[in-house]
Amino acid sequence: MTSSLRRLFVGPIIHSKSLNELEVIPHAAISVFKGRIEFIRYDVIDKHEQEYEQIVTLKKGQFLIPGFIDTHTHAPQYVNCGLGLDMQLLDWLNSYTFPAESRFKDVEFAKKVYNKCVSHHLKNGTTTALYFGTIHSEACVALGEIAKQKGQRAFIGKVNMDRMAPDYYIEKTQESLKETESFINKINGIDGCVLIRPIVTPRFVVSCTSELLEGLGELVKKHQVAVQSHVSENQGEVKLVSQQHPECPSYTHVYHDYGLMTEKTVMAHGVFLSDSELDLFSKTRSSISHCPLSNFSLGSGVCDVQRALSKGVNVSIGTDVSGGYAASMINACRTTLIASQSAKFNVTHDYKDTDGMINRIKKEEQQETKYKELGLSQVFYMATMGGAKSVGLQDTVGNFCVGKEFDALLVDVEDQDGPIDAFIDDYEYLYGEGHEEKKKILDLFQRFMFCGDDRNIKNVYVRGDKVL
Repeated sequence: MTSSLRRLFVGPIIHSKSLNELEVIPHAAISVFKGRIEFIRYDVIDKHEQEYEQIVTLKKGQFLIPGFIDTHTHAPQYVNCGLGLDMQLLDWLNSYTFPAESRFKDVEFAKKVYNKCVSHHLKNGTTTALYFGTIHSEACVALGEIAKQKGQRAFIGKVNMDRMAPDYYIEKTQESLKETESFINKINGIDGCVLIRPIVTPRFVVSCTSELLEGLGELVKKHQVAVQSHVSENQGEVKLVSQQHPECPSYTHVYHDYGLMTEKTVMAHGVFLSDSELDLFSKTRSSISHCPLSNFSLGSGVCDVQRALSKGVNVSIGTDVSGGYAASMINACRTTLIASQSAKFNVTHDYKDTDGMINRIKKEEQQETKYKELGLSQVFYMATMGGAKSVGLQDTVGNFCVGKEFDALLVDVEDQDGPIDAFIDDYEYLYGEGHEEKKKILDLFQRFMFCGDDRNIKNVYVRGDKVL
């Protein structure tokens, strides 16, 4: 239940207004009542103008940002973090992932892992998470209950897989569909909770028969729920899907043919999507969850996010625990920037280099004009508003606007036990006089995004309530 306290937050705020516009307000006052933002003022406010049960005045070195939205993470794989990352995807699944996930039939064990998993994501500033569970409906409902108890906004997915999986960890088609509908109803029926929602979760095309995919598409239409899965993570997977579905022009078209590409569909990875597949994403308003750490760790490849954005596709960011070995969205943002640089290096051009060093310099200049890597403001948008948009929450969370729910992080770059030495008092000495406050706050934000970690996240708020 959301607190009815009226709270006032006074201090700097940083949020995304659009993909290319990061707004920095050095002096803001945000009034929050019943979990929603009542008003935002950009000047000094008379604190006695209204009655506030709590006034949070930020100190030097502190600022507010929207909570991170992790659009792809596997809750049961939290037990596997850091294991098997010298393998390719399909070998890794069989060696580590499937054996571990099969243990979640034991609900008490599942609760043990999920309590730690949700707490760790919250600690790292993830206020909304899209969780893959396992094939075990009861354990997945327990994950929803735990997220509710801890105050995290979450989409919970019971995984579906009825082929290409070990005998000890596979479902029968009709049983999978029946359990999925029951699971949807149970999650929707969690008492008094609006933060937890079900999400239909076929593991990927490889592990789902056509009958299962068709049935899941019907459930999506019937219950109007979101969808999450994987697409084009590595080349071996793409080849296997083309062999399984020769009637479809692409991996993405398989999902589309079964009604699983919607405006609330999030497909993880998308490393090897064709132009026609990106056009289909754009047409259906489905989203990609970019998971660069996992793509690097498992040797899958590099997703060219700028190419997807140029096609009008919404792109968000996922940690992909445990293919990604860190549950930190800050880490995921940094790795996204590195992946974008890597994509830039791989850009090819339609001319030959035949004249030695002079032409090589020209090639570098042409590459600079033809391809622009992602910047921090774009990546931050993807980690907040991009995530919100991917599941239809763009009018609910993702930035600070009147009427939206207050999901936020209070960041402190001056934390004595943290990793950042910000030298705030030496700013003018270091960089000269005349820097406006907005520039100073922006520099603190950059310090946090590149050098900070969970120790710099002092408070976490979801729907106006302090949950950490």
